[in-house]
Amino acid sequence: MRKITSYLSLPVISGSQHKILGTITGVLCEKRLKSVGFFAFSDLYSKDSENMYVAARSLKKINDDSVVLSNLLCIKSQSDVSEKDLIEFPLGAPVYTADGKALGVLSDLYFGDTDKIATAIIVNETPVLVERIASVDAQGVILLPDGKKRVRKQKNKPVIEKPEKDFKVSILSPPENALSLPVKALSNYGFLIGRVATSSVYDKNNVPIIKKGALVTKKVVFDAHKKNRLIALTLATCR
Repeated sequence: MRKITSYLSLPVISGSQHKILGTITGVLCEKRLKSVGFFAFSDLYSKDSENMYVAARSLKKINDDSVVLSNLLCIKSQSDVSEKDLIEFPLGAPVYTADGKALGVLSDLYFGDTDKIATAIIVNETPVLVERIASVDAQGVILLPDGKKRVRKQKNKPVIEKPEKDFKVSILSPPENALSLPVKALSNYGFLIGRVATSSVYDKNNVPIIKKGALVTKKVVFDAHKKNRLIALTLATCR
């Protein structure tokens, strides 16, 4: 386990260039101090000693007297660091109970050396589990009552009611005598419907599909399509 205060003022060293880049000045944590996100350090090579940031997971090695970076690409500027869910570790902030009683000041935070997950804060040299933290704001750190931990609310799953009785779904088939023209045939020869045949049209067995003078209906077009006589029907109904 590591303490945040053990990082402050440590030199930041480039593992590839073997030179000091700056000194750690602060730490950005998750907004309820559940994990360590970034280390801030003052850049020795900028004109105004601008603060730069390096993700905690990008550290190659942490010695007792220095912090070594895996490469320079892990260094971020302030504009690259999203502060939506991050806050600067409030070292020295007052700590209160849920009913407003002052417990002391925040003096440190323990976190994992590898995963950077926080386990406890230190209040007046007394460890307090991070699960007890209710909120962190400008007023200080507010704790939940003793014995209580913050529990993530789970969304209620929708309840699907099962019918009391089993039921069957019947798929109705069209009647055998229902006419169903293919889309292509209907789009290409639908114009024939309503015309009058100027001559009779027969199938290959000499069975009449339509007789001279009869009105072309959807059934006639369907029969002509089925018997491959649509072209003959078209010629027999030319206006």
